Amino acid sequence: DWNSWGAYASYRYRPKAGMTITSGLRFNQNKSSAEFDRTFFAFPFSNTSIQAGNFTGNLGMAYQFATGWQLNALVSSGFRMPNIDDIGKVFESAPGLVVVPNPNLRPEYVWNGELGIQYKQENNWEMYFTLFGTRMNNALTRRPFQFLGSDSLFFDGRMSSVEAIQNVASATVWGIQAGWGIHLL
Repeated sequence: DWNSWGAYASYRYRPKAGMTITSGLRFNQNKSSAEFDRTFFAFPFSNTSIQAGNFTGNLGMAYQFATGWQLNALVSSGFRMPNIDDIGKVFESAPGLVVVPNPNLRPEYVWNGELGIQYKQENNWEMYFTLFGTRMNNALTRRPFQFLGSDSLFFDGRMSSVEAIQNVASATVWGIQAGWGIHLL
């Protein structure tokens, strides 16, 4: 079973010509629960349930400071609840490697930021440059796992290493995006 509901509000403000500020706030409440059929697989658990709610938001600004030039900035947060596939799948991802359920997952949270500048010459060409970064806590990723006290099990006729989706401490992504374009027609 999977249930989700949310409420969202947004606001846009133009404090002066050429400047727009946008903001948004969202609340999500999610619940996932699963029962495990132990007929074919000796799971050490029969069910799992995760319930969490969280506020997320964003604040952005676009400022046209000269003809064709625009500065953009954004900060935002995010929340992702583990889904049924994350907490309950068993599959062989490669020969000799089996992924098993992990009933102890928690939601992952992200904080994002970006700063960019762009130039667009009317009907001719454009260019942009953006710096961005994301910080994630409780990131969901597949890692080696112990199942029934062992790091391997007999699956589909062979001994296979065990992995599961798990929450890791944190992850950081950052980078630069740049580009340009020419309008031929």
